[in-house]
Amino acid sequence: MKQTNLGIAVVGAGRIGTLRARLAGKHPAVRFLAVSDRDPTRARALAEEAGANLHSGSNEEIINHPDVTP
Repeated sequence: MKQTNLGIAVVGAGRIGTLRARLAGKHPAVRFLAVSDRDPTRARALAEEAGANLHSGSNEEIINHPDVTP
């Protein structure tokens, strides 16, 4: 089953989170991308780089966002 219009939450702006955010930001099925990190500055920088819609210092905020696919 092919799914489109995904909402993705990437927790952590470290090495793996950066890779995941970059890939998600380029994927045609992803319509919403959010990034969080304990350091809000890192979250913002990665969000800008990946073209994310939302960044936060709170994991719960992005995980529970209504545009993130459960």
